[in-house]
Amino acid sequence: MRSPLLPALLPVVAVVAPVLVTVSVTSGEGNPRNSHSSGRGVYKSIDGGATWSFMGLKETHNVHRILIHPRDPNVVFVAATGSAWGDSPQRGVFKSQDGGTTWEHVLSIGERTGCAELVMDPSNPDKLFAAMWSFRRQPWTFKSGGEGSGLYVTHDGGNTWEERTSEDGLPEGELGRMGLAISPANPDVVYALVESSDYALYRSDAGGLSFPRRSTDNEIGNRPFYYAEIHADPSAILAARMAFDPGRPTLTELSKPRWWMRRPCRTPSLPSRASIPNMVNWSLLEASQRV
Repeated sequence: MRSPLLPALLPVVAVVAPVLVTVSVTSGEGNPRNSHSSGRGVYKSIDGGATWSFMGLKETHNVHRILIHPRDPNVVFVAATGSAWGDSPQRGVFKSQDGGTTWEHVLSIGERTGCAELVMDPSNPDKLFAAMWSFRRQPWTFKSGGEGSGLYVTHDGGNTWEERTSEDGLPEGELGRMGLAISPANPDVVYALVESSDYALYRSDAGGLSFPRRSTDNEIGNRPFYYAEIHADPSAILAARMAFDPGRPTLTELSKPRWWMRRPCRTPSLPSRASIPNMVNWSLLEASQRV
């Protein structure tokens, strides 16, 4: 099935490496701005994108992440934020073990709590972290966080999940959206950018068993409904880059480990700031300032 509408509706893509043969894409935006578009589920191509087949999950409407098992392309995970405008059971983490023909709802918290991020351990694809997010979009306002939001981990491919809480170092009280990243250089290092009353970056050096706070700058995050991604440097354990707006131009690769964070300042006047073409500025933190 070929569809000319696919490129406009499918922002999340997963490819089976190393050969571009099987491609899975999901539809709808995972960042619920009040102008966001809703989608129609999951599509799959087995010929490098020449033709596409609909694989279900139509009622999820919005998906933020799709992950394919690196050694078994029939195992697929979908992180669905779900409808931004009303309650729906079709949100959370879904898993297919037959290439998308059937789906199992492996992590569901409630009808207004979706999965805002899903990351897979590069050394163990059965270990995944899921950032569950309770939210509601209305034309005139947005509610981020509440009962149901939290960080979950599975060690058995989604069969069972454990929640990480304030007892493990995360902030107490109501949580909102989280950005997650696992370091390819050392998968025991896990980053969590956590929205709460005191927005902060947390880092685990124990594979996600505990999450000490690593940031003291309360400007580390804002507007998490579309600025809430963090990416670990693939070659350095102590470096991470925060990509708060995935639709903006990419950052230039750095010659030594550093990380970027978005600042509200729009005046490129300080030498420590790097101007991005869209006029949103980023702070460049040297090694002594890294977390």
